[in-house]
Amino acid sequence: MKPIFANLLISFVFWATIMVKCLSASCGTYDSCYKTCCDGVLHSGADKTCCGNKTYDPYYSTCCNGVLHPGKKSCCGAQAYDSFYKTCCEGVLHSGSGKSCCGSKAYDDFYESCCDGEIHSGSGLSCCGSQTYDSFYKTCCNGVLHSGSGMSCCGTQAYDEFYDSCCAGVIHSGSGLSCCGNQTYDSYYDTCCEGVLHKMGYYKSCCGTEAYDSFFDTCCDGVIQSGYGRSCCGGKTYDSIFYTCCGGEIFKGWDKFCCGSEAYDKYHNTCCNGELISGGWRSCCGMRSED
Repeated sequence: MKPIFANLLISFVFWATIMVKCLSASCGTYDSCYKTCCDGVLHSGADKTCCGNKTYDPYYSTCCNGVLHPGKKSCCGAQAYDSFYKTCCEGVLHSGSGKSCCGSKAYDDFYESCCDGEIHSGSGLSCCGSQTYDSFYKTCCNGVLHSGSGMSCCGTQAYDEFYDSCCAGVIHSGSGLSCCGNQTYDSYYDTCCEGVLHKMGYYKSCCGTEAYDSFFDTCCDGVIQSGYGRSCCGGKTYDSIFYTCCGGEIFKGWDKFCCGSEAYDKYHNTCCNGELISGGWRSCCGMRSED
């Protein structure tokens, strides 16, 4: 009899669990297997669609912001409309389909253009602030219109980059020039280092605001030092072919290894946790070295 009792108990727990799920909705106490709750109002039938506190069939009706409308339509705010006959612009309905919006206004872009929320006569026009213009004949620079197409802008001014250059909002005579602060220069002949112009040729390198010839000198920590192709070690230069830098100090020998700020030879010493221990090619175990 025990197995039969156990089976009955399992069945009871199973069905009780289902009933709890059906009775645990938030619209009072109701059986969600047979009813639908819409904003606190109960309706017959499970899993129906709500529109406010009403249910509806989306195939035959449309819900717009909680307002129910007959027919399958589009929404414009709380209004329903047929997009085949009307256009919605920011919640405002307009007669005619397929129109463009300019803010809450509708317009025909075949005949008109929109700039800054205002409709202007003429299609395909560009905007310059609230004005419209034909880019084939004019250029807009930061809200200011200028005669001539394809011009470059320097602030609100227009210029022809074939003849002029722009630096820091000022137009300078000469094309293809580079900027160094508010000055223009020819990078083939001059060098600009952090806003300081040097008449020293394009092949120069910068060391802070100073220019130098990297073929003869080296820059270390903002200081130019004599010697080509040298490496830096704590503000000093050294030849890495013959020396090693450890912790800002220079040591003789290119094949040395660093242990903190000390250089060592792996054949004679071992570095364990930043400490040198006598004996080469050994392993570390804490602060000790082992064979």
